[in-house]
Amino acid sequence: MRHSPLIRIGVRIVFCAIAFLVLAATALTLWAHTLRADEDTIWGVDFSESQATYLGLNPAEVYSAIIHDLGSKHIKIHINWNATEAVEHQFDFTSLDAEVREAEANNVKLILVVGMKTGRWPECHTPSWFANIAPEDREAEIIRYTSTIVGRYKNSKAVEYWQVENEPFIKFGTCPGWYYKTETSVLAAEVAAVRAIDPSRKIIISDSGELSSWSEAAKVGDIVGITT
Repeated sequence: MRHSPLIRIGVRIVFCAIAFLVLAATALTLWAHTLRADEDTIWGVDFSESQATYLGLNPAEVYSAIIHDLGSKHIKIHINWNATEAVEHQFDFTSLDAEVREAEANNVKLILVVGMKTGRWPECHTPSWFANIAPEDREAEIIRYTSTIVGRYKNSKAVEYWQVENEPFIKFGTCPGWYYKTETSVLAAEVAAVRAIDPSRKIIISDSGELSSWSEAAKVGDIVGITT
């Protein structure tokens, strides 16, 4: 039996209306879930002293503004090896000490990023003297440096997590080729050293949000940090 054109048009309108309602209901449900997720989301700020300097800003003023003007209660600090140990076995903790103290005084929680590759270009912030270290001694030097940082700040109430290296499985930046070779990777040794010094805190291993399956990072750390 054939229906008139008006009936066929009416059926189509009803079908489209039902489809629209289904899509609208789905969208509203997802939106509601997003709102609930946002209520539980903790927002924080990435801070890099070298990046602030690169932009022609005073790092101490930027850091203070993040806390007092922006009101952030969660900050991730990228610690650069070439700044904290520019001269072999001579550490300069002047700015980092001040940042940790200011966080403590204002109930700010910190993620301290330690290691050889800690984010912002050129990613691997090794001091110039490290180029003269023999290949067989590289791991010991990196672990010594990382252990020194962790040992110094493990008793700070501001430190919430340690992040060991930054995207250690992603070949980005001016890092040497040996850094990414699994047979010479020091990541696992670094994590073990951090755990031994401070077993009370969880360790973050970051990974690319687009260029990785995150599985390798999950094998090493307690928390996988995804960057986009």
